[in-house]
Amino acid sequence: MSRKQYSDEYKKRAVQLSYQPGQTVAGVARDLGIPENNLWRWREKYEVKGDAVIEKTSAISPEQERIKELERELAKVREERDILKKTIGIFSRMK
Repeated sequence: MSRKQYSDEYKKRAVQLSYQPGQTVAGVARDLGIPENNLWRWREKYEVKGDAVIEKTSAISPEQERIKELERELAKVREERDILKKTIGIFSRMK
């Protein structure tokens, strides 16, 4: 089953509709027949400025990017540590 592809214009229009007074993300998604989580992601990607919908600029500094990278690496190392702890526990009971 292939994913449905939506054009940027369609996404922008959906985002614009979701910011209209009296509209909810769930309601707009339902009306358009799209998954609600798609519309939430599109709202993270695009912002409404007046009547225009534009792509948000990435304001992540190199330092912030490095912090994110180090956090991912730390999570991986912690996971590996936990696996090793469990392995040691298993082998120490086998004696």
